[in-house]
Amino acid sequence: MKSSLSLKLTALALAVSALFSIHAQAALSGDIVEDTYATIVGETSTGSITVDNGENYTSSKGLFLGNSYSSPAGNAGYETFNMSGGSASLNSLYLGGGAQGVGVLTLSAGTLTGGVINVAYSGNASGHIEMTGGTMSVSGLYLGGGSTETASMNLLGGSFYSDSYVQIGTASAQGHMVISSKADVGLGGIWIGRSGKLTLVLDGGDGDFTRAVVDVTAGNNDNRYWASTGAQGEIDLSKYTATAEQTITLIHTAGIVQGSVDISWVISGLDEGKYSVGEGAYWNGSDLMLTISLVPEPAYAAGLLGFAALLLAARRRK
Repeated sequence: MKSSLSLKLTALALAVSALFSIHAQAALSGDIVEDTYATIVGETSTGSITVDNGENYTSSKGLFLGNSYSSPAGNAGYETFNMSGGSASLNSLYLGGGAQGVGVLTLSAGTLTGGVINVAYSGNASGHIEMTGGTMSVSGLYLGGGSTETASMNLLGGSFYSDSYVQIGTASAQGHMVISSKADVGLGGIWIGRSGKLTLVLDGGDGDFTRAVVDVTAGNNDNRYWASTGAQGEIDLSKYTATAEQTITLIHTAGIVQGSVDISWVISGLDEGKYSVGEGAYWNGSDLMLTISLVPEPAYAAGLLGFAALLLAARRRK
């Protein structure tokens, strides 16, 4: 039979263990409204959610950030959701909606999981996601969901996974997604709408482009690519530093949706004194590719021309 001291020590150890296993709750501040079906942060004024290291935020209801469907006409809310660690588990997330609401999500560390994320989902709203690190795993992502909204996402680092489609813009809602090669991106499908734009940033040099910038074979949907008439594509080479020729897979898909248009991919940030992209981006089966070659140094090029001239002169003498 255990002694009284032994039992007390055991109880103390269990209590300490339980204490350290509990995550602190995330901080909510400002304009917070709770109803039966939703948590509304920043409905008519400013509200915020902050999740730091060791903290947790869980919501089994819809989370509306920056106004909501129930806000009075003319009222506009502003909300920020900042994650620099910890974890967040969401049923669904709505960033910016109603009467000119604004919602902003930033993720630099930690793990966010949940259902569908709707960015700028109604009214004349705007919403933005800035991701530089951490992990985000969701059921789907919609950048712009109605007619006059403005939605954007900068995916510059970390790991992003969408089980279903990522939709960028619609017929009239503006949507812009920037994806850096530094991020690990896996999708179940991608659609660039008529008012949508996808920018791919090639950030790095030799040995940094061993996988597709965007892998559209990682989800549980049809894993296909689709672009509507009017969709825009951009390839940003301002951070490209390779010293040897590279053939890079920009988008890897399981197929292209019938009726998808072949959009023109604009090359920006190209140092024409160092690199050449030939005819630009091209499709190789279901993969969008880009070959970047080196432009010879002026002295080397001049040497080649001189050598060619000597060969020509020698032939003429013969």
